[in-house]
Amino acid sequence: MEERFSSNVRRLRTMNDLCLAQYVGSKILEEIILAADNNPVFVSSISMIRKLPLQILPDSKLDLIYDIFVDIKSTIHQVRSDYGADDLLPILEFVLIRGMVQNIGIEIRIIKDFLHPDIQGGEKGLLYCHFYTAYKSLCK
Repeated sequence: MEERFSSNVRRLRTMNDLCLAQYVGSKILEEIILAADNNPVFVSSISMIRKLPLQILPDSKLDLIYDIFVDIKSTIHQVRSDYGADDLLPILEFVLIRGMVQNIGIEIRIIKDFLHPDIQGGEKGLLYCHFYTAYKSLCK
């Protein structure tokens, strides 16, 4: 699965931002890219996702995933105030593609296997599920 993810990400990274936004199917992402006027978008989210392998503890990894979602939501909120959870998935896929983290499947597995089940619930658990879903989607 990790090999498919890596090959898909390598292939998709060659697209420009607007084409990639159309590929992942996000109108909100297209609006954000057009509003940025050819400047890079989600730079802080991409920077954060690249720090995921540097976190040692699974709860630190989960906190970083939470922070990535907070950053994505704040960027979306600058362009549009009404959005749903379904709008976050393609944007997260965009961030995963641009971040191109090696062995991100292992990082996801560490969180799942070593984090206490009580901590996996709530909002952070939901965001972890979104993160895992974006990873699985890019593995197809």
